[in-house]
Amino acid sequence: MKRVICFMLCTLMVLSLLVSCANDETQDTSKGTIAPVTGDGLEICEVPDTDEWRGKEFRCFKNSITTTDVFSEGINGEVINDAVFKRNQMVESKYGVKIVLGEANNFSNVVSSGEDAFELYGEKYAGMNEAILNGLCVDIEKLTYMAPEKPWWNTKLIDSFEISGKTVVFSGDFSQRIMDWTWAIGVNKGLAQENKLDDIYQTVRDGKWTLETMRQNCANVTSDLDGDGVFNHNDQWGFLSSNNVATAFMTASDIKTVERDNNGSLKFSLSSQRNLEKLQEIWEFATDTTFQLKAEQINTGSNIWNEAMGIFDNGRALYQARVIQNFIASLKTTDIDYAIVPMPKYDEEQENYVSTFQAHSAGTYVVPKTVTNCDFVSAILEYMCYCSTNTIRTAFYDNVLQGRAAQDYESVEMLDLVFATATTDIGLHLGIAGLRDVCDSLLNNPTNVLSSSISACATPVNAEIQKFETAVKRLD
Repeated sequence: MKRVICFMLCTLMVLSLLVSCANDETQDTSKGTIAPVTGDGLEICEVPDTDEWRGKEFRCFKNSITTTDVFSEGINGEVINDAVFKRNQMVESKYGVKIVLGEANNFSNVVSSGEDAFELYGEKYAGMNEAILNGLCVDIEKLTYMAPEKPWWNTKLIDSFEISGKTVVFSGDFSQRIMDWTWAIGVNKGLAQENKLDDIYQTVRDGKWTLETMRQNCANVTSDLDGDGVFNHNDQWGFLSSNNVATAFMTASDIKTVERDNNGSLKFSLSSQRNLEKLQEIWEFATDTTFQLKAEQINTGSNIWNEAMGIFDNGRALYQARVIQNFIASLKTTDIDYAIVPMPKYDEEQENYVSTFQAHSAGTYVVPKTVTNCDFVSAILEYMCYCSTNTIRTAFYDNVLQGRAAQDYESVEMLDLVFATATTDIGLHLGIAGLRDVCDSLLNNPTNVLSSSISACATPVNAEIQKFETAVKRLD
């Protein structure tokens, strides 16, 4: 709740009044001289107070991930770009460094050659697979000043990537991209009121926003608007979806494809009785066409994703599953009043909501094993991520809400909940033994073949898990 209050206040601030990450005092610790830095008064960022790195470059492997998250050439009036620039100025001013993008054709080749060329590498799931399996990463335990338990880091995501007691993959508030590609549900408030549905915000707060609640609410909304007897993109729908939403429902239902056993080893767990029961209900939901239109079913010759968003933006759907960046795009084209809420829980017995993101498009990060100064790298990362809370994250909220926060504090509360619960399933994220594609296919198949098909996954998935564990155990 502290973060809810904090971000409500931050979102209402103009960017020119962003809280600076100034040094207040110093203290001696076993790490050397530390500068406790306070921004929102809730947490302390402990980073070294030193001049020894002045003149150094903090080099990020240049690709679409790092270019979006960590680099800006200067102020240009675009809210996120300007926030990135101001955040970088804070880091560069404190340590006298320069954050730059490093050119290279292939990250794996450069690091495998032993060349110390980069401090940070961001990539989608395939790149993470390669980096981990080839042993090209640093265990974050060696990143002295990095404190992944702090709220500016995505702690749940980081924990989900633990393999054999080590963790190499991370993300946090410095990453706009992962927020962009986080799943949420858009709710048409007007249709909800017309159908006398309970207040969606209170439903979420009460822990009653579940898969079954969503399905029941959709039941009477679908309507053949043009009266032609055919339900398609011209009609009104309870839910607008797409094939890859099914695996997002999996994670939101607290299903894990792989879990740690009593010895800390990862094992395939999707075939447990409880998981199969949940998957059965998700399959029934995902394949029910009485209330649901999937983007893949739209056949107009136009861009199916834009068509699907247009249906919601025109007020002809109660719910739509979207990544957050799609809500930003819609603010320019829609006049409907809508809420953004987390993906639903499986049932009320599930303790917490669980959010997740598209591994196909979002990026996570590693530090390459070739770095020569882990203190330098970890201090820059820690301070960068800390300063991002009141720059990048504040600007992102402002971009999503575009002034709505002043009238609709619940929107800020819901975004806080979405991002505070964001994690991933390592089996799905890394696509271990093709697991993500298998689940996508099974949950969208009109024929229920879940049990037999999932049981067949156990051997190949466990075999590939062993490869990941072997690779991580070899890390220095």
